[in-house]
Amino acid sequence: MLFVSFNDSSDPTYASAAQAELVSNEKLTDDNPCSVEQEHAVRAPLVPRNRAELVAFAQVMGWDVVVDDDEILIRTNIRC
Repeated sequence: MLFVSFNDSSDPTYASAAQAELVSNEKLTDDNPCSVEQEHAVRAPLVPRNRAELVAFAQVMGWDVVVDDDEILIRTNIRC
């Protein structure tokens, strides 16, 4: 399951997408699925700002990241 996690130190009503994280957690418990204590949760910035964050985001989404001629390509495995 995918969740969007906001920073608890600010009001999520006014939070920007840059302040949020995408969290994938397939093993839900009664606890908060976005908690940092959740060992099965995979986290990534909702808005990637660099290659490392993009790779983490793609991992959460189940996508591949490939570099081809200095271009970063995201393979979503979705047929059009």
